[in-house]
Amino acid sequence: MKTTCSRPYPLGATLDPNGCNFAVYAPANKDLLLALFHADGSYETHPLESEYAGIQHTYVEGIKTGQKYGFIVQHGDDLLCLSDPYAKALDK
Repeated sequence: MKTTCSRPYPLGATLDPNGCNFAVYAPANKDLLLALFHADGSYETHPLESEYAGIQHTYVEGIKTGQKYGFIVQHGDDLLCLSDPYAKALDK
């Protein structure tokens, strides 16, 4: 999947015909990663390469409705996968 120009607003995941913009307020986590999950449980990561006023954001082309995703953060020696606080729906 390819990334292109992203926007800090609206917060959360915003689909358009070409892909999805992901934006999250996380001023304390400069190394935040977007995790896109595949049906087999594996995932690929994308850096949230842009930042504005504590909002980190990226755009990924080719994303469709129903894409499962989360954010990966470093917490001490552990990597944690967190849900999007602005998500409109959650899945197990």
